[in-house]
Amino acid sequence: MDQYVTGAVIKKLYEKNDLTQMQFVTKLGVSDKTVSKLETGKGYPDITLLDYMIFNIYCG
Repeated sequence: MDQYVTGAVIKKLYEKNDLTQMQFVTKLGVSDKTVSKLETGKGYPDITLLDYMIFNIYCG
């Protein structure tokens, strides 16, 4: 998995849903630092977070 593509995809996900980063983290129930790490490639989302993003935000 390319960490930079992952970060770009996560950012596009909340922007396409007209969410700010803060609204996105609130919806996910994670810290802004967590999302920042994902966007910059310094961390990877676990499968439960990916599942939540897909079904509740992308498909929501």
